[in-house]
Amino acid sequence: MFASAIHTSLTKIQRKVFCKQQRIGTWRFDQDELRAAFADMVIEDEQPFCFGEKPGLRKFMAKACPRFQLPSRRTCTRDTVRCYFQEKAKLKKFFKNSYQRVCLTTDCWTSQQQDGYMTVTASFIDGNWKMHKKVICFFMVKGHKGDDIGKNVIRCMTEWGLERVMTNS
Repeated sequence: MFASAIHTSLTKIQRKVFCKQQRIGTWRFDQDELRAAFADMVIEDEQPFCFGEKPGLRKFMAKACPRFQLPSRRTCTRDTVRCYFQEKAKLKKFFKNSYQRVCLTTDCWTSQQQDGYMTVTASFIDGNWKMHKKVICFFMVKGHKGDDIGKNVIRCMTEWGLERVMTNS
C-alpha cells in the first residue's frame, strides 16, 4: 500500500513537470527562414555582405547544415536592404501611432577624404518604459553650418513623419 501511494504521487509529480516542460519537436529545413536569419546575423554582428562567401564559413556550414546555400554578396545585400525597409516601416508605424515624444540628436563629422557626414538619432521611451535610440537618417553634407544641419533635420522629420519632437540637439 505504501509503495502504491508513492508510485501514485510520483506519477502526479511527473505529469506536472512534463506539462511545464516544452516538448521537443522535429526541426524542419527551410532555406528562406535560414536566409532571413543569416541576414539578421550580418546586420546584428556588423559583418560585410560578402561574409557568406568566406571559405572558412563555407567549410563550417558544409558540416553544420549542408543543405543551406550560403547567400552571395548580392543576395545578402538584397536581404539586408529588405530587412531595413521592414524595420523602417515598423518604426514609422510606431511613431505614427504613438503618443510618445521623440528627442533628436545630430552628429556631424568629416571623413579622411574630407567628405562631410551627418546622422540624426531618435531617442524615445516605449510603452514599457524602455529607452530606445535609433539612427533614422544618414546624410552626406556639404558643410557643418547651422542652416545645413537644420535643413537636413527638417528633411529627416518629414521623411519619418515626426511631429512630436521634444528636443533637438
